[in-house]
Amino acid sequence: MKIEFGTGARFARLNKKDAKELIDFAIESGIKSFDCGVNYGNWKSQPLLGNILKKYLRKNRSDFEISSKAGTHSQGLTHKKIFDATYIEDMILKSINDLNCDFLDYFFLHGPTKKELESPELIKKLIFLKEKGLIKNIGINTHDIDLMRYLNKYLSKDIDSVLIDYNLIQNDREDIINEFNSNNILVKAGTSLCQGLLINSPLEIVKRSLSPFYASRLVLSRNTRKLIKPSKILRKYIRKNHWNERNEIPLSFVINNKNVAKIPIGMLSKESIIKNLNIDKNPVSETTTNSVLDWFVNERKKNEI
Repeated sequence: MKIEFGTGARFARLNKKDAKELIDFAIESGIKSFDCGVNYGNWKSQPLLGNILKKYLRKNRSDFEISSKAGTHSQGLTHKKIFDATYIEDMILKSINDLNCDFLDYFFLHGPTKKELESPELIKKLIFLKEKGLIKNIGINTHDIDLMRYLNKYLSKDIDSVLIDYNLIQNDREDIINEFNSNNILVKAGTSLCQGLLINSPLEIVKRSLSPFYASRLVLSRNTRKLIKPSKILRKYIRKNHWNERNEIPLSFVINNKNVAKIPIGMLSKESIIKNLNIDKNPVSETTTNSVLDWFVNERKKNEI
């Protein structure tokens, strides 16, 4: 199973009863991997998740994989970066406490720059914490293609995993993913649905989420705005030519990449859990997803999308 249960800002808005029912259902359905971040949901997601997972982890911790991340802390559309080695250690210990998990299977530095990764104290601290058993895998979460190349070239012996953006729109990193695989670095693919834009229009997303954060991100975030036009074009093509599979093709494309090990995705209903697990088990054929990709790549070249 490649699907991971992602717990972002909207998960933190659930009440305890609804969150418990959702996580219980996910586990009953076979999901044992959970992705979080120390400050997700204004620091509320991890404690909410941890209180629910406590009974499961006490029974059999080895059945579960728990991921967290720290370093870039978001408040609305503003970001604060702290990659001091002592601070990162404190955030790892906080995450373990929040999540009641004894150790983190994956810890990701969230959005570091090359300069921050060149700090010997930071990498040494992570290696030390790994040797102590507090983290099992050292990871980097980045959206920066140049940094991905840097990781493959200079840090492939120090890190175990990466969490990167990868979807039908952001498809220009397949060679990098292949190189990560050659370097025995596990790849997790975030934003498999391109922030939902491969399924729904921005207006539909805002209406469904009822979230001021998502609305403001679509309007104000430069990186998100760059995805709106190409997503609209590809969404229109998929709906016209693959109507019956329109909601399955985006996720299937990522699942079909054999070098992608895990796909964290937010799921806020039992229906979405069932839908995504069904796609995981029976993705749209690689022939179809590749044909969609080929069309989009050619369209992008022709029209400079």
